[in-house]
Amino acid sequence: MPGGRSFMSNMLFDAGAIYPWNEDKSTSYMPLNFEIVFDKAGEADIWIIKYNTPSDMTYASLEKEYKPYSYFKAFKSKNIYGCNTAYSSYYEDLPIHPDYILKDMAYVFHPDLFPDYKPKYYKRISE
Repeated sequence: MPGGRSFMSNMLFDAGAIYPWNEDKSTSYMPLNFEIVFDKAGEADIWIIKYNTPSDMTYASLEKEYKPYSYFKAFKSKNIYGCNTAYSSYYEDLPIHPDYILKDMAYVFHPDLFPDYKPKYYKRISE
């Protein structure tokens, strides 16, 4: 998970998200086991995930990858947004246009603020 003072944590904050690890002082990624993540973020309303696969992630593929993912509230409520970096320009755009990615994230957390916006990177994963 991104540390509470990491670039990603700051992006989430700027997008209007409440990040469960925002109190953490780390600026790098934290290797955490599933139980710790589930305990702290299991009831989160939204889950965003970056992945790199030839085809788009689905709820079935996520559950097949690791059954306990299905225990998260965001999984149960079908509120997971994914960015497939296999064909998205996410990493190419991040250093030059973090504002594009920030807008996508803000849309995920506050879609009512962007009624006509079409996300470029993150989209709701399908069943």
